Amino acid sequence: MLISKILMIAATILNLALGISVFIKSKNKVQKTFSYFIFLATIWVISNVLFLFIPKYFFETLTYMSGVLLAAGIFLWVIYYSKVNIKKFWKIFGVLVCILVALLTLIPNFILSTEMIQTPFGFDANLGKYFTAFTIPIGLILLISIIILLAGYKKSMGIKKLQNIYVIIGFIIPILIVLIFNFIFPYFERLYFARLDAMVSIIFVTLISYSIFKYRFMDIKFIVRKGLVNFLTLAIILFIYIYLLIFSKSYFEKTFYWSEQTTTIVLVIIIALTIEPLRRLLVKVIDKVFYSKQRNVDEEARKLKLILSSSMHFDHLINRATGSLKDFLQINKIYFLELDRQTGDLKNDNTENTTVSIKSTDVLFSYLQDNPNILITEEIPYLMEESKNGEVGKLKNIEEKLKQLAVSLVLPIGERGELVGVFLFGPKNKKDAYTVDAIQYLQRLQPQMTGAIANALLYKQAVERIGNFNK
Repeated sequence: MLISKILMIAATILNLALGISVFIKSKNKVQKTFSYFIFLATIWVISNVLFLFIPKYFFETLTYMSGVLLAAGIFLWVIYYSKVNIKKFWKIFGVLVCILVALLTLIPNFILSTEMIQTPFGFDANLGKYFTAFTIPIGLILLISIIILLAGYKKSMGIKKLQNIYVIIGFIIPILIVLIFNFIFPYFERLYFARLDAMVSIIFVTLISYSIFKYRFMDIKFIVRKGLVNFLTLAIILFIYIYLLIFSKSYFEKTFYWSEQTTTIVLVIIIALTIEPLRRLLVKVIDKVFYSKQRNVDEEARKLKLILSSSMHFDHLINRATGSLKDFLQINKIYFLELDRQTGDLKNDNTENTTVSIKSTDVLFSYLQDNPNILITEEIPYLMEESKNGEVGKLKNIEEKLKQLAVSLVLPIGERGELVGVFLFGPKNKKDAYTVDAIQYLQRLQPQMTGAIANALLYKQAVERIGNFNK
């Protein structure tokens, strides 16, 4: 019971912190609706905490009523976030159904019985005569919310697709647990599992927070270190894991009539044997799910450095470098535009039967001259937020230009004020986004690429001048 209370209080704090953080940063309907439904989640968790400390019918009713209102909040936010075309009538209908069910929870013995029952883990409310009036409509609302999320994911791409993965996992796991423990198990007189529902909101908060930290979920910008995310995620999941083992102690004693000493010894052995393999498994899962699935960055960086240092032939160098970048980043199109000394424009040599150019008078050209940093098309709206009014118009033009060229990332080659050329990267395969690992990989190689390409270009131009002179 003590661990239950600690986890409930932790869930309350985490939900409240997330709700306040998003509310402060909110600028549009999607963000505001999200903060409101997180506040509803906080009230729901608090009502569960109150029932744990004071197991009275009123507080149990409050948990169900706040849970129903939370379902309405989830339903509305999912519609706004996914941008799935749903008629206004169905939005209003879904919310009205939830409000009606919330009112029904207030009727004694209708959804919940006023008679409290003793369980192996404390007190709980018994089912009312019309408990199905709660489970069927609210269960459908939650399942419809998941379907809407999946529909939004299907049409998403780039960074939005990555964000949606964490949102879907963050919703599906808690919703499925709630449906099983709160909607199905009570019919089999297993009410005590319902206490887990509020705790699993920790999973949702963790995944949503991670999506904000790493992928600017809903255009919200916070900063956090990878190590902290790893630590918090592992701590929370392991805490729940240990709790479930301790939770099962009373179950084994009641069901199999084991002595307290025997049960304790068995559980200690299980924890000792499984906690380290579980920890290793969780680390692997977190690295695969939360971080880049690409191959080792250091190994790929060494390969590209070898290519850059092994050739002075410009065309050969560019072809090998673009081939290596395509393979590692999993993209189909990369163009290298070199600076034409005669016209001052950036243009490619038409090696892929596609002419791409950036004129010296173009705002993109002047921007890259002054800012020789990696430019990501999807990040331009965030740059606008942080820029002065005079720069916003320029960035908007740049965004339109890059979208016109179907360019997702620009890697300038050269120093500030001395642009030698640029790599233009097309969209990633499977509509994925460029991850933090990919950007860091390019940032590490940018100086070496600048030096090698500049030297090869000078050599090429010198050979061309000699050839023209001999003619």
